[in-house]
Amino acid sequence: MNPNGNPSSLRPPWGPGNPPPISPGRPRKRPLSEAYEDWLRQAVDRDTIVKLRSKGIRVPTDATNADMVAMSQGREAISGKTNAAREMREAVEGKAMQRIELSRPEDRSVEFSIVYANAMPNAMPLMEALKEHRKEIEETVALIKGAGIEPGTPIEIVNAPAAADVDATTGAPGSNTKATE
Repeated sequence: MNPNGNPSSLRPPWGPGNPPPISPGRPRKRPLSEAYEDWLRQAVDRDTIVKLRSKGIRVPTDATNADMVAMSQGREAISGKTNAAREMREAVEGKAMQRIELSRPEDRSVEFSIVYANAMPNAMPLMEALKEHRKEIEETVALIKGAGIEPGTPIEIVNAPAAADVDATTGAPGSNTKATE
């Protein structure tokens, strides 16, 4: 709290109708970038325009240095200089995305491994039971996909042990007594 006991003096003096002062702060651009920008915006001098026109190059009377640089890059690109063509494309479209082609089936499969910081109690026996029945699970998933069943559609699996018949700690059928209580 203010030693004088007046909390209004703790607020800055600016508010509605009284904006804060503009701090000079850090310059927005670097000096060389500003110099380049200034030069690019400058009009091309008349002597240069006359010389270029005498060579058969059409140059507008109000051309800027930026226009001349663009024309120069365009001429280089047309003459087959790939660096000039790449520079123009990147300036207009941005850098090209790298393409990755997945041609082999093993390239298309993705495997995720999830590691928990704190292990789930009784997870290992359940994981072992899942590994043991992996082939049956994969076959069931393939059948479901082949049948054209939409994701999220409830289905009933027949000829499988009920959840109450599988022990959550061992994964063994018929040993779960807690689920029947």
